[in-house]
Amino acid sequence: MPDLGSDRRRLGTELSAALAVAGREPVTARTCWQLFTQGDPVRYADVCAALGEDVTDLARRRGLLTPIDDAEFVRSTACIAQVELPNLTAWVASDFGWQDLEPAYVGGPGNAALTLAKAMVPSPGAGLGVDMGTGSGALAVMLAGGFDDVIVTDVNPRALAYAELTAALNELQWQCRLGSFTAALPLNPEPTYIVSNPPFVLGNPDHTNQFRDALDGARQPFRLVEELSQVLADGGVGQFLANWAYLAGEDDPVNSLLTHATDHDCDIVVIERAMVDLPTYVDLWTEERGGRHRAWVDRLAEAGVRAIGTGIVTVRRRRSGDPFFAVQRHTEESTATFGASLGRWLDRLRLTDSAAGLTEEVVLKAAPYVVEPDGQFTFVRVDDELGLRLLTDDHGLESEVLPILQQCHTPRAVADIAVSKLSRAEIIEAVEWYVEVGLLEPVASAR
Repeated sequence: MPDLGSDRRRLGTELSAALAVAGREPVTARTCWQLFTQGDPVRYADVCAALGEDVTDLARRRGLLTPIDDAEFVRSTACIAQVELPNLTAWVASDFGWQDLEPAYVGGPGNAALTLAKAMVPSPGAGLGVDMGTGSGALAVMLAGGFDDVIVTDVNPRALAYAELTAALNELQWQCRLGSFTAALPLNPEPTYIVSNPPFVLGNPDHTNQFRDALDGARQPFRLVEELSQVLADGGVGQFLANWAYLAGEDDPVNSLLTHATDHDCDIVVIERAMVDLPTYVDLWTEERGGRHRAWVDRLAEAGVRAIGTGIVTVRRRRSGDPFFAVQRHTEESTATFGASLGRWLDRLRLTDSAAGLTEEVVLKAAPYVVEPDGQFTFVRVDDELGLRLLTDDHGLESEVLPILQQCHTPRAVADIAVSKLSRAEIIEAVEWYVEVGLLEPVASAR
């Protein structure tokens, strides 16, 4: 990307307005699409007709447009494309796809970023929102308007330049900070929310792309949980994409991640969207089928990796009490949008983790649920997109779980829930757990 300097914001703002006008007519819209999205050479006169002479001249002088063929044609040095994000359309600036072998390459939002975007929880309307490892700044666009302030960070100066241009193209503004993960964040205020689409690809023998390849390999999800637990405000939430390695003869890495999070006083939900064998995993990241492909597979196998899991991690810094943890495994073909369900989960945690806790006056109603026998155990699953589950046995199902849920088929105050052979403290403990899982939903207060 060219160094647009202090004109980056001015250029982005004026270009955004010009693109909006050009998009109203098929001919000028096609000119802009060829120039900025496809990266094709376009006649300079046609660009002036589409964007106006002043904006075109500014883009040329600042290096966004570079002349070819004695200046009769120009080509864009940055990809600027409209991207469909959940509930909005945004302009996003990035490198073109053919530049992906450059070490400092910054891609636009791909399938992984859009998957994370669908899982982002609703913004609280206040506090500090952070897009950590922002890349092109696409996810930061979704934070705008939902927080008092937004910060974007990246270890790559090229990425921050694109993120600043993306902000200007969408008439937004945020702080850009250079640094690795949470090291770039201020000590005060503590973030209310952090989203991160970090470099997460494992085992690349070339390790040439800082936009994509995980520096600390399979250790990265654990490191991110640690860092988020140290910087988030009480009750603050972090979400990130991750890959984890299934190692021969070792524990399930997702269960290890859950334990690691609770050791750091964090609630955590891991959504595993796929678990694939090594050749299939490498196929996702390279089209080569020769020596490089074999070297990548061999490197993972020599490290004891038998499969790779991919998914989304949501952590919440808990104020008090025992942390909540769960893993949900969904197929990669799933089109579910988890953000709303995760948002409702967080709302329930705020209730049980509040200073007052779950009081007797709170009115609860049973959510739709499914009973799923599994050998000597039984799962009681919430029937929604997220599908959190409660593990019990036949005795617990009949003596505790179903009696409580059946009482709450119609709204009932906590004070009115009674189960024979259970003390009041045991009932409160069980009800709090069912609320956190989502089997019971708060309705209102009885007083």
